[in-house]
Amino acid sequence: MYGGIAGFLSINVAETREMIDSILIGGVLADYVTWLIRSIILLPSNILHGCYDVGVNFLFGWFLASYMFSNPDLHGQVLGIAFLAFILVMGAKITYYSVKYLGEENE
Repeated sequence: MYGGIAGFLSINVAETREMIDSILIGGVLADYVTWLIRSIILLPSNILHGCYDVGVNFLFGWFLASYMFSNPDLHGQVLGIAFLAFILVMGAKITYYSVKYLGEENE
């Protein structure tokens, strides 16, 4: 999904592209963190799937860190936009999973 957004919004204007990259990095990082937390929470109920998720999370985290640190030109505006995107995506995913969990508990 994030790759499609990046491809759709790829613009040659450096400043706009920098902002889009920071939004995507913040969103992907929040998606990764919530996936990792959810994998840890669900680990006791399904060990085999949890071990698979640990491997996938490790590889994806390594890829994400190598991509994020390949561009050392991180100034305040880029970090601020990435943090805002991180908080918004993280809040949306936590709300979704909380409502889903409460719905399953009420059944």
